[in-house]
Order: sequence, then structure tokens, then C-alpha cells
Amino acid sequence: MNYHELQISLLALADPSLADYQKKVISDTRYPMLCIRMPALRKLCRQAAKEDWKQLFAQAQWESYEAVMAVGLVAAYAELSFEEMLPYLRQLLPHLDSWAYTDTIVPTLKIRQSDKEKAWAFAMECLESDREYTVRFGVILLLDYFSQEPWVDRSLAALVRIRDTRYYVRMAVAWCLAEIAVKHLQPVLDILENGALDVFTHNKTIQKMRESYRIAPDTKAAIRLLKRKETKI
Repeated sequence: MNYHELQISLLALADPSLADYQKKVISDTRYPMLCIRMPALRKLCRQAAKEDWKQLFAQAQWESYEAVMAVGLVAAYAELSFEEMLPYLRQLLPHLDSWAYTDTIVPTLKIRQSDKEKAWAFAMECLESDREYTVRFGVILLLDYFSQEPWVDRSLAALVRIRDTRYYVRMAVAWCLAEIAVKHLQPVLDILENGALDVFTHNKTIQKMRESYRIAPDTKAAIRLLKRKETKI
């Protein structure tokens, strides 16, 4: 599939009736939206990934939200090692401007056990970026692939080191910590008790833990007492 064929397929799937809902949910993208249901978009991308898809990156015009998402998903569905995937991810990342990209593309990646060290190194590279959604991409990599043993301690240390104060980064960090707390509660409690996070991320982590159905009521009651007040200058 070339990029022109992808554009035609995307236009055929457009559903304007979704516009109000989609623009409300995905409010942080600068791209115009065609409004395509995600199951239909994924089906198209899975099929495209079985064909000669690499020319999509060479021809990409990045002219709509769905075009960017489709190019990213096609690469994520492709049968490549993580090392083979890296050049395409690096080309994709500067075009991501919404939480929806990171939270959809990252879980779709196929990261084999043998590729974990390379994927970890890439996640650390993302966390050092000056682009908000590249940093979020790195955090979601930690959430989806490095939140359990033997990686969890390294992930927690990396999350605590993040000093990016942009909204979608801090929300991702809070989400990741709350998910880790489900199976590794004490290390996350230590982070909260030690005040290792900025106040916003600290309180959002507590909020997300208290919203979880997988954390015990007595734990939720205890962490409520750890909430901090924002210092006013």
C-alpha cells in the first residue's frame, strides 16, 4: 500500500457523525480529523502491515489525525524486530501531538523478550526529549512493557527522575505509577511518602490509585491522607 492508496482508504472510512465526540475526547491535536472508528482503522492498518508498507514513511504528508495514526499503527503491526522498528519510530515521533497517538500505538508494538534492552534504551531516550508527546511515548513504554519484574524498580527510578511539568507527561507518570501500585504497592507508597514527585503528579497518582478497582479500600483510605497542598507563591 502506498500513501495515496492509504489516503483513499481513510477517506472511505470517514464518519462525520463522530466529529463532535472525537473532537471532545481528542482535543489536543492540531491535525484535522476525518473521524474514523478505531476498529475500522485498526483493520485497515493490520492489512496494510502485511504488504509493502515502508514507502508510507517516505511518502507521508501527515495531513490528518488519522493519517498520522495509520502510519504509526501500520509500523506497529509489522513483523519487525525492535531494532528494525527504531528508524520508523524516530521518524514518527515528531509528528505526534496527542495522548491518543501514544496510548494507541505503544500498546500495539510487538516487543519481544529479546528486544527488551533495546526498547528500554529507547524509552530512556524518549524521556530525555524536549517534545511533550515523545516523553509521554517513553512513559507509556514503561507502563506497557516495563512495569513488572525484573524491570519495575528501574521504571520507578526513571519515573521519579522526570521533571517535565507539561500536562500530558505528568498525567502519564501518574497513570503509570498507579498501575504499578496494583502489584507493587510498597515501592509506590515509598515514593508518595518521601515526596519524590511534584505536587500535581503526586496528587494525580493518589487520585488514580483511589479510582482503581484493583486497590484495596483500606489502602485507598490511607493514601488519601498523603495528599499534598499546592504551595502558592
